[in-house]
Amino acid sequence: AAGRDVLLRLVRRADVFVESFRKGAMERLGLGPAAMRAENPRLIYASISGFGGSGPLSSLPGYDVMVQAFSGVMSITGEKGGGPVRSAFSPLDQTTGIWAALGIVAALHERGTSGIGRTLEVSLFETAMAFLGYTAQTYWATGRTPQPCGSGHESLCPYQAFRAADGYILVAVGNDKLWRVLCGIAGLLDIVDDPRFATNAARVAHFDETVASVGEKLAAQPVAWWEEQFTRAGVPHSPINTLDKVLAMPHTAARNIVLDYEDAHHGAMHTMAMPVMVDGLTRTVRRPPPALGEHTMEILRELGEDETGIDALLRAGAVQAAPKC
Repeated sequence: AAGRDVLLRLVRRADVFVESFRKGAMERLGLGPAAMRAENPRLIYASISGFGGSGPLSSLPGYDVMVQAFSGVMSITGEKGGGPVRSAFSPLDQTTGIWAALGIVAALHERGTSGIGRTLEVSLFETAMAFLGYTAQTYWATGRTPQPCGSGHESLCPYQAFRAADGYILVAVGNDKLWRVLCGIAGLLDIVDDPRFATNAARVAHFDETVASVGEKLAAQPVAWWEEQFTRAGVPHSPINTLDKVLAMPHTAARNIVLDYEDAHHGAMHTMAMPVMVDGLTRTVRRPPPALGEHTMEILRELGEDETGIDALLRAGAVQAAPKC
């Protein structure tokens, strides 16, 4: 009860409240959107969940990897004929958070005119379905269930990684003009106008044959040689870089992507810059991320709690304060 009272006092002066509990948990605590917005009609209440606040699956928990599997994302990742492959990072977790932030910003903007808050919902499942938008369009247009195609593309060919003499290189031939350029560089002029390969639609229909023909030629030279040829001719391409190499690249440094800062608990730290640059200003870390409970005492004092009240809340376990360094 004491913790709930503190939370409601915070809500009365807050702009935004974000929660990510399972369906019904906040309502059972008396902290659902209706109760919260009754305390503060201007509040933006954002709920993040696995499957949304309604529907037959709404009570299920959600983890990124679980929803990658459930949504069908894993059915189209990995190599043809192989097992399902999880994305090596967590795109659904991260992007659902971005959708939440975008919705919050939009609701705050609207509130400037309407004067009232909004209740927002975002879910990992709906983020996954949004990612599958153009894949679904292909399914609706053709009736064919999408299948995994490795680094390739279901609607473009050749548009994937190929083995060169000393590694892999990705080639992205996005139109028929680029196909003709690629054929000239790679010694494929004997098939450039072949009806099986002359158009992208034909190449997709003869996907395996196209990939085999291109792959045979690209295997003859090292990655650097192909990079030089493709750069000169304007064929989109890329080596398959490792993270250590990318972090050390001059371009990464020029864009000031890796930021250094000092943390009171952990010393020298590094982080990635937010991928938005405003007016060309240099991105910096203004302060390190707070430890759990680092600002508890400060916030409680702002709410008018005296030391006796704060000590009682701490003893009751209603709040947590970070240990002193």
